[in-house]
Amino acid sequence: HIPAIAKKIGNLLGFKMNKLQEDNNFDNRDFIIRHFIEYERTLICPEILREYGSYDLPFPDKPEPYRSYFYIKRQPIESKCLQQLREPGSLLRIKASKQMGKTSVLNQVIAEAENRDYFTVVLDFKLLEASKLNDEIIFLKTFYTWTVNKLESCPPLSEWDDNLPIMESCTQHFKAILKQLEKPLVLVIDNLDRIFDYPDTYQNFLPMLRHWHDLANESEAWEKLKLVITYRTEDYGKLDIDQSPFNVGFPVSLRDFNYEEVELLRKRHYGLNEDVVKPLMEQLEGHPSLIRLAFYYLAKEEFTLREILANAASYTGIYKNHFRQLIANLRNSPQLEKVLEKIITAGSLEITGRNNCQIYQLEAMGLVKIQGNLALISRRIYQKFFTDYFKK
Repeated sequence: HIPAIAKKIGNLLGFKMNKLQEDNNFDNRDFIIRHFIEYERTLICPEILREYGSYDLPFPDKPEPYRSYFYIKRQPIESKCLQQLREPGSLLRIKASKQMGKTSVLNQVIAEAENRDYFTVVLDFKLLEASKLNDEIIFLKTFYTWTVNKLESCPPLSEWDDNLPIMESCTQHFKAILKQLEKPLVLVIDNLDRIFDYPDTYQNFLPMLRHWHDLANESEAWEKLKLVITYRTEDYGKLDIDQSPFNVGFPVSLRDFNYEEVELLRKRHYGLNEDVVKPLMEQLEGHPSLIRLAFYYLAKEEFTLREILANAASYTGIYKNHFRQLIANLRNSPQLEKVLEKIITAGSLEITGRNNCQIYQLEAMGLVKIQGNLALISRRIYQKFFTDYFKK
């Protein structure tokens, strides 16, 4: 069957297979494997990837790109995201705390948009200077110009009508873009919560996004706009939730990896021994970034599992940079630190009007999880580390 399979694959890819297979030195198995490595690497077992010198184990310090061998799908999250992207006038909201794989999922969504030949514009609000965020008029003009510069075909920039409300002026400019485009526009706003510290800006901008989404019900032009927004917290300040994009569209909250997903990731790290999964899950509870880092060091044989676990909740273990960043963020806000100490000491804390802002910030950092009206520490490793931290 192998020659027949090789021939079918070759024909699909445009090779003259009859001529190739007449050569006595032609290796059908090798032909199949090399093309699966190129197009469907996830279907190749680690042993064969190593045999072909195609098993690169990169240090996990950045989001996983599209088609990454180490990207693990969290179903049905991914399939629902991609399905939502196909809907006219859709709005996809992806919420996740830091290092939960938000950007990796976003890379899959962007790739789907590009594969469907949609116009795609990605704006990362982390790149916005404070001077652009402080003034709502400057912000909206920056937002529009930023989008226009990323599109190959759009109306030329024209003067804004100062007699119109700034949001209406921005809306009219975007409508002109959509009318000219022959295909849908996927507008991705990454790290939207960057503007939550600027009330004058978000109290106008977020209702405008909501308005654009609502317009898709009555306008073919606005049907072309597919919004994708990502954010880390639900602390919207004084924003009227009914005038925002946060109670419409399709919401996605990224969860931890479950046991089966961690098992799959283990197999992709040189087929590590399955005994490593349970102890790591007990401490890390499926945290995507922390699990991946442990597997990297185990696969590289730089540390044993016992060494990793013994120093995990410390400044000297493999997570030292992770904890240093958390501590730096906490020390910038004494109130945040006090609320976390109460949760660590009592095991949980009731959410009230006095502490809800700090609790949502701790959730955005991934330190706490919210169950009903209670905030709890999110992982054993954090419980252990911060118990020692507050004692000292």
